[in-house]
Amino acid sequence: VHGAFFVVDNDSGVVIATAGYATTVETMDRNRFKLGEGLIGQVGKTKEMLCLDDVETQVDSSLGRINASFLIITPLVFNNTVYGVIEIT
Repeated sequence: VHGAFFVVDNDSGVVIATAGYATTVETMDRNRFKLGEGLIGQVGKTKEMLCLDDVETQVDSSLGRINASFLIITPLVFNNTVYGVIEIT
């Protein structure tokens, strides 16, 4: 299991990695996304959770190109404003 925590800067429209589980911000393949860019940015923009299970191929995530049996990316939303994104694989 790996995870990443991102904070959304709504003024600039950027999602920035700030912490990880079984990874570090420095070792992440990507640690910054524009809202709408990649899976992290899409979840931040749409404010909707993404759940993939029974993944049979490699997935491009902030953690790099990985073989994962599941991928969960969820936004942290309060009063219809997204403040963060969590990725777990």
